[in-house]
Amino acid sequence: GQDGHCGNFNGMASDDDATVIKARMRSQPITAADRMFHRSTPLQPAPRHTLAECKQDGAKYRKAMELCKVSEADLVGAEASGCVFDVCFAAAHYAAQDALYKK
Repeated sequence: GQDGHCGNFNGMASDDDATVIKARMRSQPITAADRMFHRSTPLQPAPRHTLAECKQDGAKYRKAMELCKVSEADLVGAEASGCVFDVCFAAAHYAAQDALYKK
């Protein structure tokens, strides 16, 4: 079967939790012969950004608010704050992509 970061595709969301997946991975390690990629790159933990961090850069924050077409009052919703977050920490084109989901 298939298993990994996205789960095991058995239709049971309850066994696709990160803790359960990690436990399965430790109990059934992949042998070197079965690996698709024979050289691996160690993963480095990514920084955890917040909207508060974005607000510290006033110009970037205002631009994100403008591109996402939201006001401070709109940021209570996950959709609006997600758009602002995406623009602040990824790129401006995410405002247009996030807008696709609003329709």
